Amino acid sequence: MAFQVKRNRVEILGDILEVLKRQNNIRLIRISYGANLPFDRAKKLMETLTTSGLVGINRNEGIVTYHITTRGLEFLEVQKKMFGFLEELKE
Repeated sequence: MAFQVKRNRVEILGDILEVLKRQNNIRLIRISYGANLPFDRAKKLMETLTTSGLVGINRNEGIVTYHITTRGLEFLEVQKKMFGFLEELKE
């Protein structure tokens, strides 16, 4: 049995953005699977990401899909740098 480290909120938001970076314009269920989150939790976090401008929404014939914005890509870049610095401090 593998031990899984609990992710914090910033890591989970980053995981969602990574999913959207790999595959743009996808539905919430795919984001939920890709980020390893329950659907209801993914839905709440997507509201946070869209209101902060990190994720955009597309609506076409009743189908809602999501895409990462330029600001979302900037967030991922800064997050990677920050986690890199934190790893160096642990050494």
